[in-house]
Amino acid sequence: MVLSSLLLSAGQQRPLWREVGVGLVAVDTLVHNFLLRTGILRRLGADHPYGVRCYRTGGCADILTRFAASIDARQFNPAFPQTFPRFVQNAVWRCCAAMAWTSATRSRRFARLTLESRMNSVT
Repeated sequence: MVLSSLLLSAGQQRPLWREVGVGLVAVDTLVHNFLLRTGILRRLGADHPYGVRCYRTGGCADILTRFAASIDARQFNPAFPQTFPRFVQNAVWRCCAAMAWTSATRSRRFARLTLESRMNSVT
């Protein structure tokens, strides 16, 4: 994801770098699991374990690229290209990361409250 950001920041001096950065999609476990748990992989007949198959034809990266083709990214920022797979992948990743953080925070808070209530009932 860092490489994509670097390529996107090349600007007008290196238009090919920007073009590569726009289409560079990184599939990590958050993105793969999002596509898996929402049923998208199954509905598209693309069920597969996380790994190299995420980058094959019909895999996670391909699915994100197809999604991106149906979204005009310029509605979010006029400077964006119309089709922007990296933007879609990053949005999915950020959403998943935020949900994971919220879930982890809730789990820790619940564990702390449970421990406190047990300690209070003992004393």
